[in-house]
Amino acid sequence: MRNYKKTTERGTKSVELMKRAADLVANEDKSIRQVCRDYEISRTSLKRFMARLKENPESPKFGYGTPRLVFNQEQETSLCEYLLTLAQIFHGIGPKDVRRLAYECAVKYNLKIPEVWHTNKMAGKDWLTGFLSRNDRLSIRKPEATSLSNLFQSNERL
Repeated sequence: MRNYKKTTERGTKSVELMKRAADLVANEDKSIRQVCRDYEISRTSLKRFMARLKENPESPKFGYGTPRLVFNQEQETSLCEYLLTLAQIFHGIGPKDVRRLAYECAVKYNLKIPEVWHTNKMAGKDWLTGFLSRNDRLSIRKPEATSLSNLFQSNERL
């Protein structure tokens, strides 16, 4: 879903709060139900957290993870800068061309990409939406025809 609005409070508690609650259950012999009631935590969430805490005591995970991105930050920044450079020299490209360019870059960098990208030979619409939301300096539209003679004439009038 492209424009999902979260309706629950799941995954919003802090790791420190979960550690305190797990410590009360494990070390102070309090019941898991009572601790969950006191801290307003889901009992299932606390049980999962305690299981993860046993597996990895140094850095247990809690809540939702970040979505998998195709490009790393450096690659995405270079793609953004390239698109801005194209726009400055009056060679802006449209959304489909940006998606094709992203596919070509991903293949060149030998990145793990969704199978749909291979069949369509371009990135998906969801990727473009996310890319534009992460890089708010970009404005990708269908390019209009530009005549340099008209550009110079309008500058002479000013």
